[in-house]
Amino acid sequence: LRDAAGATAMAAAHERCAARLMTLCLANGGVYIKLGQHIAQLDYLVPEAYTRALSPLFQHSSESSWDEVVAVVTAELGLHPDQAYDGFERAPIASASLAQVHRARHRRTGEPLAVKVQHAGLREASSADVAAVGMAVAAAARLFPDEFTLRWVYEEMSQLLPLELDFRQEAANADRCRAFFSRGGGGEALAGRVVVPAVDASQTTARVLTMRFEEGVSVTDVAGLRRAGLKPSHASALLSQAFLSMVFTGHFVHCD
Repeated sequence: LRDAAGATAMAAAHERCAARLMTLCLANGGVYIKLGQHIAQLDYLVPEAYTRALSPLFQHSSESSWDEVVAVVTAELGLHPDQAYDGFERAPIASASLAQVHRARHRRTGEPLAVKVQHAGLREASSADVAAVGMAVAAAARLFPDEFTLRWVYEEMSQLLPLELDFRQEAANADRCRAFFSRGGGGEALAGRVVVPAVDASQTTARVLTMRFEEGVSVTDVAGLRRAGLKPSHASALLSQAFLSMVFTGHFVHCD
């Protein structure tokens, strides 16, 4: 496969396999979407065919139905969303592979809230999904012992996914990050410039995360930044400063 014909055949094989992997991720959803997104970022390790084919997964959204949202919130908080919050919006403002976010208001204070609700059934299915991925990775490593080098992706996912599915972990990370960027924290040089939404611990569980809603636009939305009167170059510089401060001063990274 070292000649031109071999290289062409190998490139075509990568294209076919990447398309099949994309189909697999979309068909199974949940953990597989997360895995596909991870692989799509490994442009320094995997052939371009895979990063190109899997990149659309970053825009993929799978919404839970209203009945599923009600079931998860009721199971976690012991109350229907309309009893736990005021103005809980039926339609999510954002949805990702593991959860979706709804706007609401605090029943007592009227404070605007963002309520992150895990997709129904995901926690129960994740163990089987991770096991299936592990079997596929083991088979690939056995068949291609010299060429297959992605076992670490499975090992990382199997360790971190249970933590990511427990929103109390994310709440604790948010609290740590907020303290870091506050006066007296290691990142106080950015205090007032970096906002970490406050978490309502009384309405946060393993599958429901309740935070103060903060207005903003994505750092990748150049037009939105300009409409808000912000310079994209300033926003990207601030983002870099925040992450470098966490890494080199705080010795942690909060990516959510």
